[in-house]
Amino acid sequence: MFYPLAIYLSPEKKFILEFKEAIIFLDPRNLENIAEFTDKVHKPVNIMLSGKESDLSISDLSEMYRVIAPPIQSFYHPLVSIYREEETVFLTKNLLGYFLNPPTIDRENNTISYFIFLTTTQLEVLYVPRITFVANPPNVDIILTYKHVLDQAKKFSEKPNNIPKYLGGTPQWCIVLSKKDSVEPPIIYINRKKYGVYRHLLEVRIREIRS
Repeated sequence: MFYPLAIYLSPEKKFILEFKEAIIFLDPRNLENIAEFTDKVHKPVNIMLSGKESDLSISDLSEMYRVIAPPIQSFYHPLVSIYREEETVFLTKNLLGYFLNPPTIDRENNTISYFIFLTTTQLEVLYVPRITFVANPPNVDIILTYKHVLDQAKKFSEKPNNIPKYLGGTPQWCIVLSKKDSVEPPIIYINRKKYGVYRHLLEVRIREIRS
């Protein structure tokens, strides 16, 4: 079955999103892993940085791939595409992206991190690198985040149904980078597995892709 979106992890455990016409790496850390992967694919590769600290050399990275970043001083480079908050990032004809900067409530973590919102004609995906607080979180199809972020959201939330307020969106599915693979609807913990995502009427469905 053809999936409009496949979600899996790189060897360094970072999200890779494979759409029909493009591939997006979210906050990668290792240039060699990107190069090894892209040698096997024939789609445009985009690197999207949320603002989290990275070991990557921006100059080396931007010479090989399209690097897209929010307006953070350390990302400024002649070859890096810098986009303002909520400015439309045209990735392909049918794939758009946006950097969002909802309120920061984790005062112990001073690292600037933008959320990344990706939308196609079929799916809406929100990448959540940190907790926030949004009183009326919008509905989205999928949230991508980390286990420590989800754990923080649970800690701040007094009730389970308040967790979306601390993730910045109410998802049909939440895909969480973890040390294990397991499914606890509506949460999928991902490590080694690969998942295909598609829409059936108003429902978003996710299926494991077996190689």
